[in-house]
Amino acid sequence: MRNINENSFLKMQKTVNAESVLGCLLKDPKVGRIVVESLSSEDFIDPTHKKLFAAAKEIVGSDDEPSRHAIAGFLTDKELVLIGGMATLDRLERNAPHPAKVVFYINAVKEQTMRKKLYRGLDRAKEILNSMGNTKEALKEISVLSREVSAGIDNEDGDILKAYEAWLLEPEVPGVRTGFRELDDLTGGFKPGTMWVVAAYLGTGNRNTYA
Repeated sequence: MRNINENSFLKMQKTVNAESVLGCLLKDPKVGRIVVESLSSEDFIDPTHKKLFAAAKEIVGSDDEPSRHAIAGFLTDKELVLIGGMATLDRLERNAPHPAKVVFYINAVKEQTMRKKLYRGLDRAKEILNSMGNTKEALKEISVLSREVSAGIDNEDGDILKAYEAWLLEPEVPGVRTGFRELDDLTGGFKPGTMWVVAAYLGTGNRNTYA
């Protein structure tokens, strides 16, 4: 099995996907209803993202548009400070992709949630096998676990789920290591004939990393 866990994989994508969704929502509040009807707070990992989504959902529920000023007014002064103040909302809006792309990022966040669920299921399956061995009872528990993991996943996502399972379980091919453990876990190391592009928002430590 690949040397990879839930956190090492998700940290690479959770911020850009979640902030793109929230940024689109702030840039064009009219897409707010699409966002809140497509996602839930559980689809967000960062507490700040959860808080902003919950506020937007409440605002949309009251038939208002979740602009950054509406969200700032909905939060308490303490909550606003904890998320980084208006500067955070301004940054999200400023760095957001075009709102027309919001569905793409919504699907990315949903896929991320599915992947998280899969990792937890695989971890639980390993625990069952380690404690019970390859017995009929263990296989029965894993079968029940598999149905629980699959519950709520759309039929159209079934192939994606199978693809992730196959990717996770295939033998790891050693590559050239970068020294960044999470990046190495994600890529499996750099291999001939492949190219990886590592990108991040401005002001998030790009130069320090490259240095």
